[in-house]
Amino acid sequence: MQREDTKVPWKLILSKRPVWALILSHFCHNWGTFILLTWMPTYYNQVLGLDLMKSGIYSVLPWITMAIAANIGGWVADAMVQKGVSVTKVRKIMQSVSHSSVETLPRQRYSALHAVMTIM
Repeated sequence: MQREDTKVPWKLILSKRPVWALILSHFCHNWGTFILLTWMPTYYNQVLGLDLMKSGIYSVLPWITMAIAANIGGWVADAMVQKGVSVTKVRKIMQSVSHSSVETLPRQRYSALHAVMTIM
Protein backbone atom coordinates (compact mmCIF):
# COMPACT_ATOMS: atom_id res chain seq x y z
CA MET A 1 0.00 0.00 0.00
CA GLN A 2 1.51 3.31 -1.07
CA ARG A 3 1.02 6.51 0.82
CA GLU A 4 0.00 9.46 -1.27
CA ASP A 5 1.77 12.74 -0.69
CA THR A 6 -1.23 14.96 -0.29
CA LYS A 7 -0.90 18.37 1.22
CA VAL A 8 -3.32 19.50 3.89
CA PRO A 9 -4.96 22.76 2.79
CA TRP A 10 -4.31 24.54 6.11
CA LYS A 11 -4.87 28.02 4.67
CA LEU A 12 -8.28 27.00 3.37
CA ILE A 13 -9.18 25.21 6.61
CA LEU A 14 -8.14 28.13 8.81
CA SER A 15 -10.01 30.62 6.64
CA LYS A 16 -13.39 29.12 7.59
CA ARG A 17 -15.49 30.68 10.35
CA PRO A 18 -16.84 27.35 11.65
CA VAL A 19 -13.27 26.16 12.25
CA TRP A 20 -12.53 29.24 14.34
CA ALA A 21 -15.81 28.77 16.20
CA LEU A 22 -14.70 25.24 17.09
CA ILE A 23 -11.26 26.44 18.15
CA LEU A 24 -12.77 29.14 20.37
CA SER A 25 -15.34 26.75 21.82
CA HIS A 26 -12.66 24.17 22.58
CA PHE A 27 -10.45 26.81 24.23
CA CYS A 28 -13.32 28.07 26.41
CA HIS A 29 -14.31 24.55 27.44
CA ASN A 30 -10.75 23.70 28.41
CA TRP A 31 -10.37 26.97 30.31
CA GLY A 32 -13.54 26.29 32.31
CA THR A 33 -12.43 22.75 33.04
CA PHE A 34 -9.04 24.00 34.21
CA ILE A 35 -10.69 26.53 36.55
CA LEU A 36 -12.99 23.90 38.02
CA LEU A 37 -10.24 21.37 38.53
CA THR A 38 -7.69 23.69 40.08
CA TRP A 39 -9.49 26.48 41.91
CA MET A 40 -12.77 25.09 43.19
CA PRO A 41 -11.27 23.13 46.14
CA THR A 42 -9.23 26.19 47.14
CA TYR A 43 -12.30 28.42 46.90
CA TYR A 44 -14.36 26.12 49.09
CA ASN A 45 -11.58 25.86 51.64
CA GLN A 46 -10.28 29.43 51.83
CA VAL A 47 -13.33 31.54 50.98
CA LEU A 48 -16.20 29.44 52.30
CA GLY A 49 -14.22 28.02 55.19
CA LEU A 50 -15.04 24.38 54.52
CA ASP A 51 -12.63 21.77 55.82
CA LEU A 52 -10.65 19.74 53.32
CA MET A 53 -13.04 16.76 53.40
CA LYS A 54 -16.17 18.84 52.68
CA SER A 55 -14.26 20.86 50.11
CA GLY A 56 -13.35 17.65 48.30
CA ILE A 57 -16.91 16.36 48.40
CA TYR A 58 -18.36 19.60 47.01
CA SER A 59 -15.64 19.75 44.37
CA VAL A 60 -16.45 16.31 42.99
CA LEU A 61 -20.23 16.89 42.73
CA PRO A 62 -20.13 18.77 39.39
CA TRP A 63 -18.03 15.98 37.85
CA ILE A 64 -20.40 13.26 39.04
CA THR A 65 -23.35 15.28 37.73
CA MET A 66 -21.66 15.77 34.36
CA ALA A 67 -20.87 12.05 34.06
CA ILE A 68 -24.48 11.10 34.77
CA ALA A 69 -25.89 13.80 32.46
CA ALA A 70 -23.52 12.84 29.63
CA ASN A 71 -24.63 9.21 29.77
CA ILE A 72 -28.32 10.11 29.91
CA GLY A 73 -27.83 12.64 27.11
CA GLY A 74 -26.09 10.04 24.95
CA TRP A 75 -28.90 7.57 25.49
CA VAL A 76 -31.55 10.19 24.64
CA ALA A 77 -29.63 11.33 21.55
CA ASP A 78 -29.29 7.75 20.29
CA ALA A 79 -33.00 7.17 20.83
CA MET A 80 -33.84 10.34 18.88
CA VAL A 81 -31.64 9.29 15.94
CA GLN A 82 -33.20 5.82 15.93
CA LYS A 83 -36.65 7.44 15.74
CA GLY A 84 -35.59 9.28 12.59
CA VAL A 85 -34.52 12.70 13.85
CA SER A 86 -31.55 13.96 11.84
CA VAL A 87 -28.16 13.85 13.52
CA THR A 88 -27.72 17.59 12.97
CA LYS A 89 -31.03 18.37 14.64
CA VAL A 90 -30.24 16.04 17.56
CA ARG A 91 -26.87 17.73 18.07
CA LYS A 92 -28.48 21.18 18.07
CA ILE A 93 -31.16 20.09 20.51
CA MET A 94 -28.68 18.45 22.88
CA GLN A 95 -26.39 21.50 22.82
CA SER A 96 -29.33 23.83 23.46
CA VAL A 97 -30.51 21.72 26.39
CA SER A 98 -27.05 21.45 27.92
CA HIS A 99 -26.33 25.16 27.65
CA SER A 100 -29.76 26.26 28.88
CA SER A 101 -29.70 23.86 31.84
CA VAL A 102 -27.11 26.02 33.58
CA GLU A 103 -29.56 28.92 33.54
CA THR A 104 -32.30 26.88 35.18
CA LEU A 105 -30.22 25.76 38.15
CA PRO A 106 -31.33 27.17 41.47
CA ARG A 107 -29.23 30.12 42.51
CA GLN A 108 -27.62 28.83 45.69
CA ARG A 109 -24.90 30.67 47.56
CA TYR A 110 -22.60 27.67 47.86
CA SER A 111 -23.20 26.00 44.52
CA ALA A 112 -20.36 25.05 42.20
CA LEU A 113 -21.67 27.54 39.65
CA HIS A 114 -21.40 30.33 42.22
CA ALA A 115 -17.83 29.31 43.01
CA VAL A 116 -16.78 29.35 39.36
CA MET A 117 -18.48 32.65 38.63
CA THR A 118 -16.92 34.25 41.68
CA ILE A 119 -13.43 33.07 40.75
CA MET A 120 -13.77 34.27 37.17
